[in-house]
Amino acid sequence: MEKEKLLEYISKEIKAGRNVDLDYVINQIPYKIRFQKQDFEKGINIPSIIAIPLVENISKRIILESNNFETDNFENIINQGIETGSKLANLTKDKPGVILIPLIPNSKNSIYFQQLSRGCFELEPEDNCYRIDEQIVKMIDEAKITVKEEIGVDLEDKIFLNGYSSSGVFAQRFSLLHPELIHTACIGGASGSIPVPIKNIGYPIGISDYKELTGKEFDMDSYCEIDFTYYVGELETINKVKEKRKTTNKDNVELLKAFSEKLAYTRLGESDNTKVYDFISDPVSMQDIGEEKKQSLVERIVTDTLKSDDAKYLYISLTLMCMGAALYMSKGVLDKFKK
Repeated sequence: MEKEKLLEYISKEIKAGRNVDLDYVINQIPYKIRFQKQDFEKGINIPSIIAIPLVENISKRIILESNNFETDNFENIINQGIETGSKLANLTKDKPGVILIPLIPNSKNSIYFQQLSRGCFELEPEDNCYRIDEQIVKMIDEAKITVKEEIGVDLEDKIFLNGYSSSGVFAQRFSLLHPELIHTACIGGASGSIPVPIKNIGYPIGISDYKELTGKEFDMDSYCEIDFTYYVGELETINKVKEKRKTTNKDNVELLKAFSEKLAYTRLGESDNTKVYDFISDPVSMQDIGEEKKQSLVERIVTDTLKSDDAKYLYISLTLMCMGAALYMSKGVLDKFKK
């Protein structure tokens, strides 16, 4: 069947409330692939893809990555989910495991559901996209049941969470929301949005309103046990600030350039400036904190960061930027007042 017709068929079947099962071979490994419909009775309002390797000695840890595509076209979402699943199958060919892809809806004019943005918590409970994170928790539980029924394997309680860019942000925030479910989180292209679980900043950066949003206390012990791995592409050193010369005056460009070059391991910065954000490449070594857990994570990060000379220039740059913005705004107000 041609790809376009297959996508159309899968889309129609899911919308009609029916699963689609396919047998497929990736790297000479046979998979049973199920395009799973929503299960409204169980509180799962979004579809998913689950790929089960039909070989012995599979990994017993679910590998989960959310889709990462802004579109209103459901067939495109399915196609991107298939591509994500194929990529994960290739990466795990030496030790294949069960792959789970939640097909999270997302359009340019909607709440950023794929990144588990704050708006996901502000919807009415009757909305199909309310608390997508909890829907995915139920999806994981159902996937374990499906695998047990299909191949008789009991999977591990904790999962392997993967993501890049938007799906990387999803992985960060899902780990923050449900740390007890995550064994490993491998994240790329999202190191500029790492949550820091501190109580004076709200979600999605901190946890000051965590209980208000989730109805439960934050599980710091489980969060510290997660094996976080962050990565950046070897060639990902393009400084986006340089592209803004047409819309930003020369002084601001130079200031922003100096600032962004201090942000190691982000899309803004150069990958060889590693001193300022060492905690990104080695995320606070959370599992090894020990007694230092008594000290807030933000204090640890700030303390480590202040040890580097680069950090001083970073904070000076930040201060200058804020002062410049304040002066510019003040001048505008005074000019209007004079008129």
